[in-house]
Amino acid sequence: MQTFPFYEHHTFVSSLPADELMSRLSGKFAEETPTDEHFIKGKTKAFIFKFHRVIASGSRNSFNPICYGEVIPGEGKKATIHIKMRIAYPIYILWIIIFSMTVFGHITLTYGSFQTDGVTGVLFATGIMALFYGAHYLFYQFGFKRSTKKTTLLLAPYLDLRPIKVERR
Repeated sequence: MQTFPFYEHHTFVSSLPADELMSRLSGKFAEETPTDEHFIKGKTKAFIFKFHRVIASGSRNSFNPICYGEVIPGEGKKATIHIKMRIAYPIYILWIIIFSMTVFGHITLTYGSFQTDGVTGVLFATGIMALFYGAHYLFYQFGFKRSTKKTTLLLAPYLDLRPIKVERR
């Protein structure tokens, strides 16, 4: 299911063979305590995997993406990895509700301001609501986008990945 804007597709190429990639991922997912600063939990099945990044003990991050991936064996020792990242559905639904409330608030504030102050009131209402739309943008950039970037930076050196393309749908 496409969940705009909290959905990203990443494609990577690795110099490691597909079997080696899956064994490294399985080993990393099986860790009970992190051997380095990166701690991820997940499952593997054949050449398909699902995981999420575990952050510091005692803290939470609801923007932490849930990652689904597939390893496609390639020619020689190269493998291609497709990873889809999405935000947790409860956070996505909460974001839609808050954004809908912002749009409704903008409409009612603009209408009320136009009734009392005319064009000056509409400009004031638009300026005030621009702050709320800016907050939504920051919510997206510093929440989901920042977490997806950290997750890809975690995987890239561990699995010897080089990005091919990034799609946001």
